[in-house]
Amino acid sequence: MKNRILNVLMLLVVTLTYVSAQDAFHRERRPQKQQHERIRDGYRHGDLTPNECRGLHHQQREFRIAKRMAACDGKISKRERKELKRLKHRNDRSIYRERHDREFR
Repeated sequence: MKNRILNVLMLLVVTLTYVSAQDAFHRERRPQKQQHERIRDGYRHGDLTPNECRGLHHQQREFRIAKRMAACDGKISKRERKELKRLKHRNDRSIYRERHDREFR
């Protein structure tokens, strides 16, 4: 009986850990997805020209590369986290500026 309870508890712990890890993964990707949607919506509404979209997508690509490089050693340091945050905010500002300038498609 004790063995069965122990097995159920272990299974519960493993399941909760897995679910928690999945949630963290999706939470991490959310800002990138939102930025991509803002670029796509800006193009659809005519706020962004094709050249502006190309530049914004290039910035998104640079961010993904920087994030991959920061995580390549298995741990993102405080300095790397700060740099990634700076790049993310730069991308946010660029998207806002490009969508609100006076250029239209």
